[in-house]
Amino acid sequence: MFSKKVQTDVKKSAHKILDPKKDTATRFKHLKFLLDNSDENESKHLFESNYSSIYQIFYESFISVEANLKQRVTKIHRDELDTILIILEKVLTLCPEIVAQRWQCHSMCMIITKLLHPENSWRLRRDGIKFFILWYQILGHNAPDSVHAIFATLVPGFFSPIPEHAGLATLWNNSSSINLHENLLSPVSTVETNLLYAPQMGEKQPDDVVKYYLESLLELMVNQVIIKNVFIIYLM
Repeated sequence: MFSKKVQTDVKKSAHKILDPKKDTATRFKHLKFLLDNSDENESKHLFESNYSSIYQIFYESFISVEANLKQRVTKIHRDELDTILIILEKVLTLCPEIVAQRWQCHSMCMIITKLLHPENSWRLRRDGIKFFILWYQILGHNAPDSVHAIFATLVPGFFSPIPEHAGLATLWNNSSSINLHENLLSPVSTVETNLLYAPQMGEKQPDDVVKYYLESLLELMVNQVIIKNVFIIYLM
């Protein structure tokens, strides 16, 4: 049971995250406080009731820390990114029915592919695989071909079976964009992708990069999320 003070603080924080007059950093702080002081059911209700506002807080926070990392990579900024990504994980796990409808598909693809950039920290790329697999599982058969192509190319050296979509292979060729064009009527054609931060001092490079990411992918598929068998065809 919460103390009366904590209950009061929770109510205040719930109000402040929805207040558009508050700056993003303040809203994010109160969102984090709510998550730290709510059980799973309370968090799910919070996210399902306010998913648009919460995603806006997450997105603006991500863009802010990305800008900071471009200026200078510090432990504070790396830790801040890790905290922000917790919100993305909560959006995916607490609002799967909404995400499954391709809600914020372009935005999520942009952010997750930034995590998967081949010049990123090894740990960050592995986290990117985790978030992608979770998102991909939620989308299921509703995933566009461009997202299927990203799944097929999560491991360096693997290529997309979809001719119109090269997936992450475009980034191996020093391109900074991934094609998301699904049909001639689609207003969205590409996702601009740049690294967030390079491997840090003391971060050991895997002896065999392909083996490392293939084992990471298989481990995450088996141990962290349950993925439908139909997706396995894109690894073959």
